Amino acid sequence: MNGNGMVVQLTLSPQQAELLSVVAHTQRLAPVEAIEIALTEWLERQVRLDNARQAMRELSRGLGEGSSHDVARRHDTYLYGRPPA
Repeated sequence: MNGNGMVVQLTLSPQQAELLSVVAHTQRLAPVEAIEIALTEWLERQVRLDNARQAMRELSRGLGEGSSHDVARRHDTYLYGRPPA
C-alpha cells in the first residue's frame, strides 16, 4: 500500500474479461472504473451484513435471559440501544 492507496493486480478469466469489457462499454466506463464501482458496492454490502450480524448476535444474547415477550416488546431497545419514540 502506498500513500495513494493499494495497488491490486487481477487475473481475469477470458469470460470475466469479456463481460467486464461489455459492461464497462455499455456503462461508458473504463474497465478499471467498473471494477472500482463493483468493489465499492461489494465492500459496502459486506459492512451492512456484518452490522446486521452483530445486531442479531447482540439481540440473541438476551433471548435466554428473559421471555420471548420481552424480546418482542423491547426489540427497539435491543437493536438500537434505545426505546421506541
